[in-house]
Amino acid sequence: MMRSANRRAGLVLGGLLAALGIAALIASIGVPIADPEGVALVAALTVNPLQGILTLVVGLALIVPATRSLDAARRVNGIMGAVLLAGGIGGLYLIGTEANVLAITSTNTVIQFGASALLLVAALGADRPTPEDPAAH
Repeated sequence: MMRSANRRAGLVLGGLLAALGIAALIASIGVPIADPEGVALVAALTVNPLQGILTLVVGLALIVPATRSLDAARRVNGIMGAVLLAGGIGGLYLIGTEANVLAITSTNTVIQFGASALLLVAALGADRPTPEDPAAH
């Protein structure tokens, strides 16, 4: 099961994001759910309850297919990688505005871009059957 780069990426990154989501929910107790300022989790990484919930959901969305099959992990890694990339780009425009309901900072976007890159590399480049591979037919 764990010989697949896609399944490993989904489990490891999903676990890290789920843990970050839980930490964000704990750190933001008492903060309004969509507070644009949020609270500092670590240094310049700010969170609010809405961001914590979303991060936890993304983490779980990566973990579940990674435990099921390689095909499911590859597909979800690609989708979530694209979603995180789009979210990171969109987040850059929201920083410092009242529309920033996820309390996004530049640190948050760097994390999104990093997670996106890892997921897209795994989904697009790893675990592809070769034409000589009998399992490919």
